Amino acid sequence: MPPSTPQNTDILIIGAGFSGLSALHTLRTTHPSLSAHILEAAPDLGGVWHWNRYPGARVDSEWPFYQLTIPSAWRDFTFSERFPGHEEIRQYFKHLDDVLDFKRDVTFNQRVDGAIWDEGEGRWVVSTEGGVVVRARYLVLCSGLLHKPYIIHSSSYPPNLTTSGKRIAVIGAGATGVQIVQELSKTASHLTLYMRRPSPCLPMRNRPLTQEEHESWRPFFPALFDASRHSRSGIPFAQAPAPTPPSCLLGGDQTQGEGERKEKERARQELDAYYEYLWSSGSFNFGASNFPAVYVSEEANRLAYGFWARKTRARMRDPVKRDLMAPVEPVDYLFMRRTPLEQDFYESVDRENVDVVRIREGFRFTERGGIVVDGDDERMFDVVVLATGFDSYSGAISNMNIRGRNGISLSETWQSGIQTYLGITVHGFPNCFMSYTPHGESHHPSIHLQKILTKTKMKAPTPLSNGPTIIESQIRLIASLISKSISPGTPSSTPTDTSKLNSNLEPNHESTTQSEPNQRLGTIEPTLPAQVSYREMILAQAKGTLFERTDSWWNGANVPGKKREVVTYLGGIEEYERFCAERIEGLIGFEIGEKVKSIQPSRAAETADVFTELIISSILILSQPHHLLPT
Repeated sequence: MPPSTPQNTDILIIGAGFSGLSALHTLRTTHPSLSAHILEAAPDLGGVWHWNRYPGARVDSEWPFYQLTIPSAWRDFTFSERFPGHEEIRQYFKHLDDVLDFKRDVTFNQRVDGAIWDEGEGRWVVSTEGGVVVRARYLVLCSGLLHKPYIIHSSSYPPNLTTSGKRIAVIGAGATGVQIVQELSKTASHLTLYMRRPSPCLPMRNRPLTQEEHESWRPFFPALFDASRHSRSGIPFAQAPAPTPPSCLLGGDQTQGEGERKEKERARQELDAYYEYLWSSGSFNFGASNFPAVYVSEEANRLAYGFWARKTRARMRDPVKRDLMAPVEPVDYLFMRRTPLEQDFYESVDRENVDVVRIREGFRFTERGGIVVDGDDERMFDVVVLATGFDSYSGAISNMNIRGRNGISLSETWQSGIQTYLGITVHGFPNCFMSYTPHGESHHPSIHLQKILTKTKMKAPTPLSNGPTIIESQIRLIASLISKSISPGTPSSTPTDTSKLNSNLEPNHESTTQSEPNQRLGTIEPTLPAQVSYREMILAQAKGTLFERTDSWWNGANVPGKKREVVTYLGGIEEYERFCAERIEGLIGFEIGEKVKSIQPSRAAETADVFTELIISSILILSQPHHLLPT
């Protein structure tokens, strides 16, 4: 066993990406007398960003929101672009370790292959492929949102692969495929893009950031991060000016008088002007600040698609590729998947050395390594890149062989559909918590759409969530749950009301109190009825939206045999954290088990003075702050 790996620890964290490091820092701060350690499969920090090294890989959340809101981390790090590339994200993780000393509590190159709950000891027994075994009171799963099988994939792109002058096949036209095609098409002798359907992309509008920008905006970072935490998506986009597009543009082209035609023309000009503003702003503005009705109304969605198609088709000269990539009639509803951001994707596809092949029926590799699609002739390539997507939300966890009470695995528990309570706990898996996983990765609704849908009790989705924001929200909730499981009577630095936690998560030594040496830890897990009710709420939120009618990785439709269901909380990040904090504070839907001695002295939970009744179907939607950064 590596010398840095403890055989026993109070808290064991799986994964050293954003979630794992946020968990380690937060728990060091809120529970300094509990030991915590991370097991990581990679040889370094970064999570998915350690592996993602394919050409063009970069974030799609704009500066400064794609980072942890820890002052000692953001004070001295300067990003160079509005949307940082993968190399810079790895530099950022190195910076995190430099200022917060994460690696002293991380064991690398240890892929977890099993975790079993020992009822007698009240501990998790976690094993790795490398033979390491660690026993822990609490298990925090920070293995990430996306999971891939063990194949050569874009997420394990060889760093020294030479593609210049090669015949290249890229399979998949989602965000990864878009980024790869943009880069490789410029140097390949020939590139073929294979896709099932086109992915409507939005202009990224990436640009360099100056040192002056950083210095002028840095004093406002705390306010920006606070706005992020209290937004719907983790990025404070502007709110649409109305709940729906002008009504005269909906309902088809019925016979109209002169006055109605003029009114319609004025409305069209105003709509185009607003859409042009969103389009020129880049990022996800065209989707996030669009009229809320586009998520439930086919007509409103079609208007937005029409503008998108006109703008995109104008960038392509080849009529065949134009019709494949930006058809006049939509293949699917717009915004119902996470929309890729592009820089020059459509110009890249339009190059003479690029072909586009639509996969309609069959796709197979030949014995010689060639590709045959729909019975056509075999095509040979020097390099084949799989940008085929992931088993999202549940794949990374359910494939880890996690077994709770009575030896039942998490994959067995989720076989007939994903069930969690608050997106961070599962019945039958005591003291086990999850971050950035099913039923918790939030997308923001619009207040206007909420008003439209009040009568039908629907919730309004949007295809955007900023990873670090929802991660920090869930980690705060997990810290509160750990506090609740500790025997009462001893002061704690972790208020269950997460609004009382410093959002920047810096140690506040004045508010902490050391525990007694004989502090005892217990178990906490959700009740089955609470878990069932929460799942029903998740499904009800998507009822009546276009999400239900669109196949995507958001609902598992991209994985054969996986149950098709929306598995994301659609109430928004601020509402999600409030909703969860109320239930944790009152222990609503939770049960506390027998106390067992801590491995080392710990501190107990302090409870807030607010006890909230369980009203799962009631969602309070607050107003949306305006976008705070120039574009």
